[in-house]
Amino acid sequence: MKPYWREGSDAAFGAARRRTTDGQCLEDLLALREEQAPPGADPLLETVMETGRLVRPLPPLRAVRAHCAQAIGALPEAVRRLTGAARYPVHPSDALAERQRTVKSGTIAAEVATGYGRLHGDFTSA
Repeated sequence: MKPYWREGSDAAFGAARRRTTDGQCLEDLLALREEQAPPGADPLLETVMETGRLVRPLPPLRAVRAHCAQAIGALPEAVRRLTGAARYPVHPSDALAERQRTVKSGTIAAEVATGYGRLHGDFTSA
């Protein structure tokens, strides 16, 4: 299995995109760095700068435009509409969702213990 990030990325999390056999985007997946992307998913994150410096030369503007046009063209038509557009599906992995729940519950417990939420109107009850 491939990782959720491209070679050289040092992000704390990763993202991958699943596509149809003809290249249309299906969904994006977010995950913890240590997780492996599902089969057939392409990693989305890559390192472009390290210690404030580019890791490789910037591509010509013509190449950037072509890449953007291809990426937009791969989105479902319903997502590309200017009005009444559908939402593009983005899903966290089970491990990332669990980490989020753990952090959120710890944050709420700390706010309740310190009274922060009541002071700042974040809770209706303690």
